[in-house]
Amino acid sequence: MIKSELNTLQKQIKALTACSYLVGLLNVLLIAIPFWHYYKIDFRVGLDMYFLWVTVLNILGFYLAYLVASKLLYYKKKHTHFSGKL
Repeated sequence: MIKSELNTLQKQIKALTACSYLVGLLNVLLIAIPFWHYYKIDFRVGLDMYFLWVTVLNILGFYLAYLVASKLLYYKKKHTHFSGKL
């Protein structure tokens, strides 16, 4: 791996780190919003389409967080491995 590829890899790591923070914030919001919603309706149990959509979005958010974290870890290990060889 050459120096320019390492620089590109470092830029990808920075971008994925920022994306990781955004996805983490999204997951926190997707967890907090249903609690706020049920607080507003005085904790009455109502399984409606809102609950279904938030649950589906939460599952997709956690999957997206997994994908970003997996790719970020791969890039970091690759960068560490090849930066030691230059």
